[in-house]
Amino acid sequence: MGVGMRSWVLPVVLFLAAYHGGVAAPLSTDLVVPKTLAGVTFQEVKVRLVLLQATVTNPRGESVRNLGPGDFRIQEDGVNQEITVFGRASDHPLEIAFLLDISGSMGVHGKLDRARAAIQQFVDALRPEDRTALLVFADGDVVVRVPFTTDRLAFLEVLDAQEAWGRTALRDALAHASGVLADSRPGRKALVLVTDGVDNASQRTAFAAIRLAREVRVPIYALGLTGLPEKLRRRAAPPGGGRTFLEILAQVSQETGGASFPVFDVADVEAAVNQVQERLRTQYVLGYNPVQDVESAGYRRIRVVAGEGRFQVHTRSGYYAKP
Repeated sequence: MGVGMRSWVLPVVLFLAAYHGGVAAPLSTDLVVPKTLAGVTFQEVKVRLVLLQATVTNPRGESVRNLGPGDFRIQEDGVNQEITVFGRASDHPLEIAFLLDISGSMGVHGKLDRARAAIQQFVDALRPEDRTALLVFADGDVVVRVPFTTDRLAFLEVLDAQEAWGRTALRDALAHASGVLADSRPGRKALVLVTDGVDNASQRTAFAAIRLAREVRVPIYALGLTGLPEKLRRRAAPPGGGRTFLEILAQVSQETGGASFPVFDVADVEAAVNQVQERLRTQYVLGYNPVQDVESAGYRRIRVVAGEGRFQVHTRSGYYAKP
């Protein structure tokens, strides 16, 4: 029994060492240890490691820096978890996938120009080792215009060449973009969505798109280009009632640990970009091994508390466990 217990700890230690060494682990994973190692037979053990990207803000909305692992408390389905991995964003490179709406309505009132300006501001503030990808969507089609790259000039040239056409298939685009991020290299990731309107061409439901985003644990930051100034937005509602597209973007972003920002003019663009950049620069990486049965499938809800509840923590609301 003693030999078996020592044997299965080794892969976990190596896995965490790889993360702290700069090669970030996936945001959740299962480690299955083989039944034999160097001729020694022992019991198979399965361990799930859950990693969270989290930002912390005070009541004034300002980022809280320099917290330690002892300042956080994590619960999964109401059960306290021990934090086994802790890090800060500055220690790891970032991958940002920009998901740009190029439907026909983006071609009016200068919205596509505002979108390009916002994305360029993001790109200009990145570090040399950070990577960006550009995905565009219209009329149900989602196309990867630029795969993940550190070549800023090539990225911006392709961005400038985009033209508006077709209808909006937002939910399909979110699902596709989430898959692109899942297939990219492990590490810190974010999806920045830039769109201007109500989904009118998707095959997927809103729930399906949110579920796919949850499965890859990617925070979504949404810039909703609106034709209304701030004082008129609250009065706007879609025909027949229901939620506005800004409210839908807010829900998707909140579920994944990101944030949404209405954008009306240049000042709104600058404010939104600055807030997202601040959050990405001040992220914490938290990890734990769930104490619940890792064999049971289903959605696990996560709650993270910082500073004994004095601060607000922005992270994903949960994950889908697979048996």
